Amino acid sequence: MATRHRKVFVSDKLAGSRYEPLPQHHWITLQTKHDLRLPLDVRDKINAVCRILVENNRGAENLTAWTDVQKKLNNWRLDTARLRGNVWKRRAPQRKVQFESFRNLVEELFDPTLTDGELRYPLALLDRFLEGTIAVSEHIEECMRRWMSEHSYETELWLIWAALVLKHLENAGNEIKHPNRDRLKSAGPVVLIEKLQAHFPAALRRREAEALRKAVIAAYKISLRGSLQQLNEMLDHWCNGGDLLMARYSDKIRGEQFQLALALEKQLRLTTRFGTQRRKQSLTSESLEKRRQMPKPRRIELD
Repeated sequence: MATRHRKVFVSDKLAGSRYEPLPQHHWITLQTKHDLRLPLDVRDKINAVCRILVENNRGAENLTAWTDVQKKLNNWRLDTARLRGNVWKRRAPQRKVQFESFRNLVEELFDPTLTDGELRYPLALLDRFLEGTIAVSEHIEECMRRWMSEHSYETELWLIWAALVLKHLENAGNEIKHPNRDRLKSAGPVVLIEKLQAHFPAALRRREAEALRKAVIAAYKISLRGSLQQLNEMLDHWCNGGDLLMARYSDKIRGEQFQLALALEKQLRLTTRFGTQRRKQSLTSESLEKRRQMPKPRRIELD
């Protein structure tokens, strides 16, 4: 998915959605018609996963296209630069510093210790803080540009939720994958996912028919990469607006979550449009040499 389609959160407000569990007769039909083992404890676990997803739904109104945010940031920076020129004419030369972390930026531009000039001229202090706000916006934009996922938040969240449902099914003794072919053993898991998401808000429902079957296969591949605990941690991370790549480079992440990122990132990054795999580009000697010369990614501090 192209970056221009990527959406970002502009609010952490929840939509107030409530999850209504599947009626009893749906579970019975799934067991009898599709030969699924669904004891009461497994149903409770699947319902719990669905409840986490639905009750943490933030709604489409809290997501905005990243390109729209970038345009507004650029316009705001131009206006703020004009304001700087109008409120303080004798400011210091433009800094050419590349801040390695947000902490360095704050220490440089938001230092509470005032210079003699700032003590005499309050508008000189305002000018420095305006410069700092511009630098903050540029720093955050660079972080997002460098590490932003190429997939949509909604797609990855759905895949992790479906992977957890399939994990519970498999742990209950249900065989998901056909033993000899790259397909599902039965339509049962697809029907279950379809019935579950039918009770979700419209924004959380994904795909139908053949596209849904491919989505379930993609989610099953993800479920093979991690344990229940890891997948639960990932679902919680995503439900709270998390992005795996940003998390990997933040000091806020716990050690076990870092291991989770390394274990599951590859499958998520390969899975696009619910199961369509990216084609591997053939590497020439020139491209291999360029790859060797590329600098290692820097660690980005967001606190």
